[in-house]
Amino acid sequence: MQETNRNSAITPFSRSSTLVNRSVSIDSFETVVPTLLGPDKISDPENAELDVWFVHGLTGNRKKTWTHENGVFWPELLAKDFPKARVISYGYDADVVRFAKDWANASTEGLKSYGQGLAYAVRNELQNKTARPIYFIAHSLGGLVVEQALLESIGPDASLNNVAQWTAGILFFGVPHQGSHLAKWGSALRKLIPESVRSTNKKVFEALKTDSQVCQNLDEDFQHAAKRGKLKNLRLISFYETRKLPLFKNLVVPESSAALKGDPKCAIEGDHKSMTRFTGPNDPEYCKVKGQLSSWLSPENKPVVEAPKKKKKNRSRMNVQGATISGEFHAPVFAQSMFAARDFNAALGPNSHQSIHYGGNGASQGDSDEYGEPSSSGSDTDEEEDDTDKEE
Repeated sequence: MQETNRNSAITPFSRSSTLVNRSVSIDSFETVVPTLLGPDKISDPENAELDVWFVHGLTGNRKKTWTHENGVFWPELLAKDFPKARVISYGYDADVVRFAKDWANASTEGLKSYGQGLAYAVRNELQNKTARPIYFIAHSLGGLVVEQALLESIGPDASLNNVAQWTAGILFFGVPHQGSHLAKWGSALRKLIPESVRSTNKKVFEALKTDSQVCQNLDEDFQHAAKRGKLKNLRLISFYETRKLPLFKNLVVPESSAALKGDPKCAIEGDHKSMTRFTGPNDPEYCKVKGQLSSWLSPENKPVVEAPKKKKKNRSRMNVQGATISGEFHAPVFAQSMFAARDFNAALGPNSHQSIHYGGNGASQGDSDEYGEPSSSGSDTDEEEDDTDKEE
């Protein structure tokens, strides 16, 4: 797949002649294509030692969310750079009307359905597989879907337990994590939905301007589990957008909302849509993501899992790398590291606003063609949200 020069001639889609062309056109609204639902294996090596799952955002799909306008589908880049990784892009029917109705009615039905669907899909792909760490790469609403899936996996359904036990890390892209920002996020999503769709469900979509107790409760439950509960060994990092979408006064998910307290964060040079689209293997933004995953998989930092022997108190510890037995496993913990965090910080470049330190005993560390053109009329110009970019 041919890589394009980031400094090539400016196209009509560029925000400025002085900026790298990371902005994309606002595409016409699309319904979800049924054939793009469920898991799609990008790579499936026989000697796979880890799984990487991509999860798109609201009304996105498993293909275009991750595809640059030059045709580069970067899950394929990741598969080449990590030849022992099984890479899967997951699609779900993120219907905007259903999402807005759930938001308005404080219903958990939609998010639980999306989360359960993902959890069962991952479980099914794990059957008869050797022990391996799982990493999720999630955009916008997809991050909340991943959170719900992991909460389902530590619930009463024992068949899902391996999903949580084997999940080692999550890379969030433009995912809102702070409750105080959820109303602004919902209002921004509302403006990204075509007027033709909003006009038939005005009351429903007006609700997106208000706080969502459902989303806030979900995020609080996940953060509690990730900090002190059954998911406390997860490694987390939040990538946040740095540019505004065309016709928007503010960022959809600003840094102050995207960042998880106490976990690493890193800027991606792009808007809420283009932040998940890279031009090729040498794209500096792709290299940030690749560098993060590489650091988690380095010999000094690779996950270690515990395999309990049934009906015995003894536990044997083994490295996931090269593990050859299958069965029930506890959540991954991470070996004490001598990894020089400064090396990765240098790889991230000057836009990383937090030093990253690894090691220790498992402390938490760490919509694409989905949108229509926002209305430029007075009622939808972001005037009520001029403080979205401000730190709170």
